[in-house]
Amino acid sequence: MNICPAKNSAQAVNMNGGNAMKEIIQIRIGRASGYVIPEHGYSDEMIIEKNAVRYAYEPDIESDINPSRKWSYQTDSPVFEKYFEEACGKMAALAENPPRGMRTADIGSFDFRITFADGTEWKHFVCARAGWLDDTFSPIRKMVPGCEYVPRVLLREGEDRDQIMGDLKE
Repeated sequence: MNICPAKNSAQAVNMNGGNAMKEIIQIRIGRASGYVIPEHGYSDEMIIEKNAVRYAYEPDIESDINPSRKWSYQTDSPVFEKYFEEACGKMAALAENPPRGMRTADIGSFDFRITFADGTEWKHFVCARAGWLDDTFSPIRKMVPGCEYVPRVLLREGEDRDQIMGDLKE
């Protein structure tokens, strides 16, 4: 699969060596906690488009210190669009060279989906630790509104729930 930049939009991907270029219109990144005690289990998903971002977090067992969360943000900001284009470039590179992940079931999983303008999708599922895609996720982290916690799907190595939930404890 070859990657080429699109003319005025998100990265285009030349799937399977074909001639048709495909513009990325949506990126979905899901994560599941893996095998942990039920009180710490969760799944979350982030959906990114050129002018919007949505996030949903669902704990396996909801509590005062581990509530479910949902938020969405829509904008016509050229800065946001620039971050989307950067994210599309990073995700196109990921699609070109899909990660293999770890050979263990006791860590969380990532579920990637890239949707193209023609309605087709690229999907990839991999088990891996938080933080293994810091560079890929860096433009996406910039798309998170300042009043929201860093989504768990985007956590870096060393960041944990206490760091992203700090204000709830006070």
